[in-house]
Amino acid sequence: MSFPARKHIEEIPLPIDDASSTPSKASLLLPAYAPFPKRGVIAGLVICPIVIFWAQYTEIVSRGADLIAMSLVMAVLCVFLAVLGVNALLRRFLPRLAFSRSDLLMIYIINSVSIGITGLGMMQYLVTMICGASYFKTTDNGWASWSHLLRPWAQPKPEVITAFYDGHSSFFTAANIMGWASPILAWSCFIIMLLTCMYCLATLLRRQWMDSEQLQFPIAVIPLEMMKEGGERPIWRDKVMWSGLGLAFGLQTLAVIHYSFKITFPYVPIKPSEPMFDLTQYLNNPPWNGVGHLQASLYPMVIGLTFLLSLDISFSCWFFFVVTKIESIVATYYGFRGLTDDVWLGAGPYIGFQGVGSFLVLGYLAVVAAGPHFKMAFHEAFFKKDHPAGARRYDADEPLSYKAAFIGFFAGAAGVIGFATALGVALPVSIVFVVILLLYAIVTTRIRAEAGMVFSAAPVPMAHGTMISLYGSHSFSPQTLVGFGLLRWFDSDARNMRMPFQMEAMKIAKDGNINPRHLTVAVVAGTLVAIVSGWLCILGLYYHYGAVTTEPWRLMQGQYNFDYVHGWVTTAHGFNMPGFVATLSGAGVTILLALMRRTFLWWPFHPLGYALANCDVLGWLWLPIIIGWFCKHVVLKYTGTVGYRRALPFFIGLIVGDYAAGGAWSLFFLLSGVPGYRTFPW
Repeated sequence: MSFPARKHIEEIPLPIDDASSTPSKASLLLPAYAPFPKRGVIAGLVICPIVIFWAQYTEIVSRGADLIAMSLVMAVLCVFLAVLGVNALLRRFLPRLAFSRSDLLMIYIINSVSIGITGLGMMQYLVTMICGASYFKTTDNGWASWSHLLRPWAQPKPEVITAFYDGHSSFFTAANIMGWASPILAWSCFIIMLLTCMYCLATLLRRQWMDSEQLQFPIAVIPLEMMKEGGERPIWRDKVMWSGLGLAFGLQTLAVIHYSFKITFPYVPIKPSEPMFDLTQYLNNPPWNGVGHLQASLYPMVIGLTFLLSLDISFSCWFFFVVTKIESIVATYYGFRGLTDDVWLGAGPYIGFQGVGSFLVLGYLAVVAAGPHFKMAFHEAFFKKDHPAGARRYDADEPLSYKAAFIGFFAGAAGVIGFATALGVALPVSIVFVVILLLYAIVTTRIRAEAGMVFSAAPVPMAHGTMISLYGSHSFSPQTLVGFGLLRWFDSDARNMRMPFQMEAMKIAKDGNINPRHLTVAVVAGTLVAIVSGWLCILGLYYHYGAVTTEPWRLMQGQYNFDYVHGWVTTAHGFNMPGFVATLSGAGVTILLALMRRTFLWWPFHPLGYALANCDVLGWLWLPIIIGWFCKHVVLKYTGTVGYRRALPFFIGLIVGDYAAGGAWSLFFLLSGVPGYRTFPW
């Protein structure tokens, strides 16, 4: 089988020599950047807290669609569409007031980078987590045996927690504000250090990935396509795009009408929660019942995003997902696991541990591949004092100078390590934890740069779970395990890991002709606004409505989190040899795939597909990925690149239409006060 799109995507890099990283004279020509988009920055910062309130109310109070949990953030894209509509009117009737292209892109960048700070796996989990140890502790659950190891400064004062759960109160009282002052200050500093470390690391990797390897960044394609101008044909004038948009919007609207207004109204099933999409019910007989949980879906946005990928990546995603299911069937057939055993970490085929091995190898390869560039950047930062007349610095077109990036990276990493140590995690353990975390962040960002998944993905155990699950809880002191529990809020869900968003912002700025130093100013400002807005919105909503009446998944993180801690402390287990073997096998398969891909041009299996299949992100995305892969394969095979370019607007329309429907109906239900159909994710 041939893969015509392969030439457009770079392979997973193995070590390269210095020559490949040496900048050419052409690369040292200073681009003519657009002026500082002051109006766009101001507008983006004004819009940011508004969107955060919309998203928090929708997700926490009205239990609507997840507006800020996806790689292409639904709330941001919907607001961006509204801004584009208003700007089109301004250009027609009041052209002097219209935003420039760089202004519009900056509005998108500020919100896409910052809003997720307040979402799942970030502040939404943080707020409920730091209240949970006090609220859910009872005489029966035994938490008192270790709760004295919690740091008081990292939690709100006990007297302000009851109103947080009961509601009918206000956060904006002197007593409540003072009761939260210490954790707000401490955790805000931690978030800033973590994001600084990741932004500096993204800066150091940017040239390698964007200039040397020319990765695609499929998510970044969407706002850039919307903002074509000059001699390029705007996508909004393409009827093919509107047909895709109308189809996706219509399908979601039919489902909304069916579930929210008239149950007899005809519709097309889309979400994995549909009974017909639960394929497990059809696999009741052995050995097929060993397949485990198997659901499907028909999300238009996933089909559209998959069409943007290279065929080898999309093929590898669904192929290796099928392989994991076959592994589970075989393991069950031969008695390596029971039907109810956890295939991720608790029993064969230990899929989660295979993902750990794959991610660690991919992270190592990414660092090694960028090694020559790192050396040159380090030399530029600390040893190269003088530059010839008329020449510019090697880092002149980077978001930060390399000196600032290196200092920021090491200072941020040291800050995270120090904070973990202050929570009680032993210093050597904190260092290993941060190293694993950053390796996972690199690979998660790499996946977004090449595979553009609708959700960011990381191995199931994440960084802390990798250490505890492999080495055994008995290898760590109770104080370290409790400290891990206080860090689990951002290390349990990769959907809002910030480094992929930061790197995509750099890609949009590069292709949108925005000065990267201006980008950094905007990202810093947006981050600070989002952190402040997040605390105010989340705490304001919980104190007003009461946490016990709100969306349960976010609320119960405060209990789930410390249930894990209790299990670690009270049920010690030793070194996990089967998990270790599975980790080695995952690493070995990844190395083999990378070597084969480097050696043979016809090799169709991409190691990123294997890594993704051993996370839990493909569990209900595999069918639309197959559909998107098949559509692109057929289009390229029978019509070539010309047909692909002609069909591309249709699939972008599927993405935009799906998101527009989700955002529009979410806003409708918010304003009407009526609970309605949750368009995404399930």
